[in-house]
Amino acid sequence: MSADDAKGAASAWRTEGGSLYHRTADGTEALVTTTVPHVLGHALDDEDGTCYTTVSFSGLDGRSHTCTLDRGDLLTESRIVGALAPLGADVTSENARLVVGWLTDGHGEGGAPVARAATHLGWVSGSWDAFLPFAEDDGDARLVVPRHLRRLARAFVPSGTTLEWARAMREPYEGSMAFRAMLSASAAAPLVRMLGLRPFALYLFDGRNTMAYAALAAAGSVWGDASAAAPYLMGHVPPLADALDVASFLRDVPYLQHNLLPYTDASDAQAVRAAAAERLRAHVSGRALRGASSVTLAAGEMPLTGVPGPSSPPARVLEIDDDTGDKSCLAPETGEVAMRLHGTVGRGIARVLAESGADEVRRVWEAAQACLGPLVLGEPAREPILAVCLGDALLRLVAFLPERPSAPSGYAEIA
Repeated sequence: MSADDAKGAASAWRTEGGSLYHRTADGTEALVTTTVPHVLGHALDDEDGTCYTTVSFSGLDGRSHTCTLDRGDLLTESRIVGALAPLGADVTSENARLVVGWLTDGHGEGGAPVARAATHLGWVSGSWDAFLPFAEDDGDARLVVPRHLRRLARAFVPSGTTLEWARAMREPYEGSMAFRAMLSASAAAPLVRMLGLRPFALYLFDGRNTMAYAALAAAGSVWGDASAAAPYLMGHVPPLADALDVASFLRDVPYLQHNLLPYTDASDAQAVRAAAAERLRAHVSGRALRGASSVTLAAGEMPLTGVPGPSSPPARVLEIDDDTGDKSCLAPETGEVAMRLHGTVGRGIARVLAESGADEVRRVWEAAQACLGPLVLGEPAREPILAVCLGDALLRLVAFLPERPSAPSGYAEIA
């Protein structure tokens, strides 16, 4: 666009009180929209080259909205309505052409920064310096959320403080090995892709179902709201394709599945157990195929062990029997803490790993293999076990170290 064209385009538009007006060639001015969108910046997804644009507007509900959308959707008349209208923007089939014209003329794009984008949680573009959604706060990257997963994404807004979370979780963490293993596996999730490991799962069997829910909710609260009020902790078993779709979005944070194997004493109990084992195996394998190389955490009321044939729990599934475990360390509200305290520990873990750098984390992994490897020599699940041990070191560093001024400052120091 030439300088003269740009000047002419600018004079054709006027904003006032959150509304946008357009002046035609004959000088006639008309209202275009009462929710004028402003471009804040752009983001590029290095994985597939898609360009996204972040826009802000004051919605019909009077609240300020900021969203990052596919640039192609914003600049196409037939798609901008579906992109902005569901978010509360005054964009219809009648004014879509003019709203696109406003954006096409470059309004609000002068000097707009270009960031990185990703359509999943976790590490951005294979780098190890930005972890979503926490990197959005630092302006390093933008999270682009598919419309059907926006409610899930809202569960990952941090709430509370790490100190509050640690005080609520310390007793069960120190008093129950099953609870501790579940939290540690959750903390290990960002390590999987960073170290080039294969995805794995941890299954907690608890016939009374008291520890299972509390442990899953607590493990999820490392990253987000895993309470019953949020969609993060799956209380029902969805179709495998839907589960893998969610897992692909979660990417480097754990997938949570409660009630994977409810109790049954029917004659087909063995078949039910075999089906659950096969489901877990397919989920772990499916995550690997989709590049969602992280951790699946599941719980049920029956054990998977003893299931014969190819559906037996694979080497990449760790099973913990906590049916007879001590539950006295569990406070009644342990499973509900996730509703008000969540995400801050995950933010701390991501920051520690990013600041340590991939080379240093790999050095720690190699040291752990040398030190702990002989203890699990010949164990088929050796790699997942070591990953959980490193996750435990991360938890202690970020949340559970004694409160003292001389706390270690790096991952290698504690691991």
